[in-house]
Amino acid sequence: MNNKPIKYQSYFGKPLVYIDITNECSIGCEFCMYRDKHGSSNLVMNAVTRALIGNLSSGAMLVCISGEGEPLNAPSLCLDVLESISRGTAVEFISSGIVSWSRFDRFIEILDEKAALQDLIITLRISVDKWHFAKARDGLYRRIAERVLSSGRIRLRFRSVLSDYATVKKRLINEFSSCPGRIHWRWCSQIEASIASEEFVIPIDFKSLAYSGNSLVRAGGGDLINYLSGLEMRYGRRFTLGNLSSVSKLPGPDIVIKHDGVVSLYGLESVLRWRVDDVTLDLEMIQVTISNTPLIHLLYSMPLMDVIESVDSTERIWEILLQSNNPYWAVREIVSLFGDEIAELAADRRAFSGYEGRS
Repeated sequence: MNNKPIKYQSYFGKPLVYIDITNECSIGCEFCMYRDKHGSSNLVMNAVTRALIGNLSSGAMLVCISGEGEPLNAPSLCLDVLESISRGTAVEFISSGIVSWSRFDRFIEILDEKAALQDLIITLRISVDKWHFAKARDGLYRRIAERVLSSGRIRLRFRSVLSDYATVKKRLINEFSSCPGRIHWRWCSQIEASIASEEFVIPIDFKSLAYSGNSLVRAGGGDLINYLSGLEMRYGRRFTLGNLSSVSKLPGPDIVIKHDGVVSLYGLESVLRWRVDDVTLDLEMIQVTISNTPLIHLLYSMPLMDVIESVDSTERIWEILLQSNNPYWAVREIVSLFGDEIAELAADRRAFSGYEGRS
């Protein structure tokens, strides 16, 4: 192992920080990866948690406030978390938008004020798919768009699943059809579209379907290999774990803070865990752990498909990939079954690092 000190801030790209503040949800979407984990647990905020959020968000590319449930079920907690985030940070809220209109309207009003006071770049990302459509009032998404975009400081995106592309296109075009001017729908890439008029442009991100019942399933045209291809085209680099948007030797850490206080890396939750009340935890500790743990470093530095082709269990792993459609959940499954084999590959690769051969 190379014991020379590493300048971690330059060695790693900027982190992504996901804060899942609650697991409370009344929607119960069939595809939701957390459907069997819904309850009434909320992240407990205290001085240590606020300090950790401030540290991790400083220099982050994005802080995403979401949940294993609906974050607007706990609007005061959302705002408490927001006040802990470093000034000037890009922040995204993921929501169904299916709450009382008075709550939604007031939340947007306060978000607009916070964006100005903390110099935050805030985006609201609203889930749109057949499961949410079944619970949403007619005209809800146009009303959300009008309210959010009128704030002047808050951006809006929709997000969906690839298998619902046609359904989403039809619903949104119908809702926005009465807007001034012609409505345009554009398929921008394998995983992104937009809906636009003379007055607005709203991007729509399409992800792979992550969960159905108790098994991983194919995403109806959005299978994992196609989805990986779309991600690689978007970010201009091959897929590894970590923040693919970051340009550096290693992608920035994908850090997840859960409502129960567990802190982990996205896709590697079974490999390592910290706690929000650990006063020694900070971004540099996480970066050091990634750098010094061969298995994690390998999955951050070596393209996933190359990892798969380099281990003896390639055929079995391909069976998992063909049944799956979310790369991070596929990695969880692969690591849980073949972690020792991948760790051995990582150790062998590290043992020869720095050797360039004779000239």
